[in-house]
Amino acid sequence: MIPLALPYPIQFMLDWFLTYWWAWVFFALLTLAFQMWQTYIREYFAKKTNSWTMLEMHIPREFTQTPRAMEQIYSGIHALRNSASDLEER
Repeated sequence: MIPLALPYPIQFMLDWFLTYWWAWVFFALLTLAFQMWQTYIREYFAKKTNSWTMLEMHIPREFTQTPRAMEQIYSGIHALRNSASDLEER
């Protein structure tokens, strides 16, 4: 190692980190591989199980409500999606 003019605890920690670099790289790659695996599984089941439905709404021309009213309708539709509490629903 290159001798540095650092206090002993800092020098010790620096030496320790540089000596065991392979352990840090292993844990970093393990974490990365686990996250990539989770992403792969989520995308696989999302493609396999989701069946999307397009919702089309025709608004009459004589509609006199404000845009805020339509926003309320859209937020109400968005709130209809609930999380599954039963394992069979998931």
